[in-house]
Amino acid sequence: MEEKNLKLVPEFIEKIFQFHETLKVRFGVMLIGPTMSGKSTCIKILQESYIELHNSLVNRVTNENFHPLFQNVLCSILNPKAISMEELYGEYDQQSLAWTDGLASTIIREYS
Repeated sequence: MEEKNLKLVPEFIEKIFQFHETLKVRFGVMLIGPTMSGKSTCIKILQESYIELHNSLVNRVTNENFHPLFQNVLCSILNPKAISMEELYGEYDQQSLAWTDGLASTIIREYS
C-alpha cells in the first residue's frame, strides 16, 4: 500500500486480511459493496502481495515447492449484472443438445 501511496487505514488492512483468509477456505469469492468502496483495490493489493511473496521465495529457494498461496496470481473481474445468467454460466440448447460455455466457465477453463 505504501508503494502505491495509499493511506494505511487499519480497517482497510483488516479487510485485505479477511479476504486472504476467505480465499484460503473458499473456491470462489465475491466482493460486494458500493462504488468506490475499495473492492478492486483490495483485490489488487492482495494479488500483488502474493506475487511479491512468490518472487521473494523464488530468489531465496531453488526448489519449486513453494507455499501454494504465494504464486503468481491471475485475476479476472466481471460484473454479473451486466450480462444474462446464460451468458455468465452457459446454457444447454434443448434442440441441438449442445452446451455453450458462459463467460465464467470460459475464464475458469482458460486458467486451468
